[in-house]
Amino acid sequence: MNTLQKEISAKIKSKEDVLPLLVKKQELQVKRKEAEVLESEKERALRQTLKTVGNIVHDSVPVSNNEDDNEVIRTWFPENYIEKKGNLSHHEVLLRLDGYDPERGVKLAGHRGYFLKGCGVLLSQALVNYSLNFLIEKGYIVLQTPHMMNKDIMSKTAELDDFDEQLYKVIDGDDEKYLIATSEQPISAFHSNEWFETPNEQLPIKYAGYSSCYRREAGAHGKDTWGIFRVHQFDKIEQFLITSPESSWIMFEEMISVAEEFYMSLKLPYRIVSIVSGALNNAASKKYDLEAWFPFQSEYKELVSCSNCTDYQSRNLEIRCGIKRLGDKEKKYVHCLNATLCAVTRALCCILENYQTPDGLDIPEPLQSYMGGKTFLPFTKSLPRNSTSRKITLIVKKMQEIVFVTGNVKKAEEIKAIYNIEFKLTCVFLELPEIQGELDEIIIDKCKRAVDIIKKPVIVEDTSLSFTALNGLPGPYIKWFLSSLGLDGLVRILTPFSDKTAEAVCKFAYCKGPGHDVHIFEGRTQGTIVPARGSAVFGWSVELILVLILLIVFRDPIFQPLDNHQTYAEMDRSLKCMLSHRTKALMKLLSFLKNIVRNESKDSS
Repeated sequence: MNTLQKEISAKIKSKEDVLPLLVKKQELQVKRKEAEVLESEKERALRQTLKTVGNIVHDSVPVSNNEDDNEVIRTWFPENYIEKKGNLSHHEVLLRLDGYDPERGVKLAGHRGYFLKGCGVLLSQALVNYSLNFLIEKGYIVLQTPHMMNKDIMSKTAELDDFDEQLYKVIDGDDEKYLIATSEQPISAFHSNEWFETPNEQLPIKYAGYSSCYRREAGAHGKDTWGIFRVHQFDKIEQFLITSPESSWIMFEEMISVAEEFYMSLKLPYRIVSIVSGALNNAASKKYDLEAWFPFQSEYKELVSCSNCTDYQSRNLEIRCGIKRLGDKEKKYVHCLNATLCAVTRALCCILENYQTPDGLDIPEPLQSYMGGKTFLPFTKSLPRNSTSRKITLIVKKMQEIVFVTGNVKKAEEIKAIYNIEFKLTCVFLELPEIQGELDEIIIDKCKRAVDIIKKPVIVEDTSLSFTALNGLPGPYIKWFLSSLGLDGLVRILTPFSDKTAEAVCKFAYCKGPGHDVHIFEGRTQGTIVPARGSAVFGWSVELILVLILLIVFRDPIFQPLDNHQTYAEMDRSLKCMLSHRTKALMKLLSFLKNIVRNESKDSS
């Protein structure tokens, strides 16, 4: 274009005909504009594609696409904890307290709509106020965020999938905004286009975000459909930290510790889980979940999500730190970290299940000062006829019998005599040949053989104990090793090795009947082999009977779980229930069977 313009100027000076060149120039200008438009479109498409590329995953993250492989880091339960048998679900407790009205909520707001009322409102506000004061005492700055964000800013902090599955759009003429799904979104943009030149002095910054959150939950169809655990609108207190790159991993551990301290103060049993790589969102380099124990559902459920997003968000939002010196090849960006402290409705659900009594609800001690000094809330309403617990009880009574196949009928009879099993569970002695192979191959073969003989739904169980130093042996052949060597002999095998670590694995297999698929439920616990300590009850040589309501836990005097000073055999029942590989497998099986019951319940309503 410049060359052509010079030719035109020269011809004008020499008074030559420039019309052909002017036509050519006009054609080039049109092509240039077309190229600029195309370049802009390609640039936009490239940026959109780059947004689908996730953060660099931290080396410590478990690599898997299966969330069953999430790694349990640690488990906590209150001192002298006695597991409460959850007779009522959280929403039934709240109904009996007259603390919420789901029917009118659905009538006004649709699916997952609800009204909190009376003590439900007071408990909710108590959690908000306690959470904020908890973080203020730790030096956090409280921010109450906007409920909406402009589209251009939201696109820099939210994931592309969120626009379809999570975010509500608000349109006013040409003005397009989005309701926030978490206060993390506006707080992450709070310092956009800012530069912390002296990070050693200015960072870290700790924010306690308080906001209402709005989520479409489009990808959660069928999950937690009753109660207020998973709803479209809820209040949340969020930790959000801006740190230097050098300190972000230290602060990451500090954030999850703050969340743990909060739930310890409420005396709610929990575990910390490291999320597998395939389940991380694009922004997170590593994520811990805090999952609390829900007695009625007999499972852990997520209350806290804690992520280190490193510089993934700050690059989009241009939040820089430090002074770029000569020779520096790259800009230096702050690291952004976020962690739930209290998603109010979820935390309330957990309190309702763990603090229920036959007559009402004990109020957790830290919340009492926010409840006018009250320590107890009495039930004021009866359960409706179609309540969850009553409906499930009726369906369970009608359920087809499930047969647990065991090679030790005497132990099965003892267990049945002691425990009241709500599911129709029959224990049958059946000596099945056991193939050699991996544990999955063995248990699938065993389950198929059993179901072909019994012609009813069956459950079988098998275990393995793998010594790291022996490349996985004894593995599924632990029963034969134990019968030949005894406990002391097993310990002596590892005498020449410094590595005493081992992995205990339990698998339950369920099959509905001949020709149906076999479903496997697995639990794993990492530990160390130690000289026998404690009483050997139900060791590796005995097949444990499935107990779906009162879990029976493997007791082994030579296996000591990591980060614990006791062997299984030395632990009391509540601690074993938290840590056992068998409990982990049982909870997955229990959840599967309860889903069958709930589906039956839906079909019958």
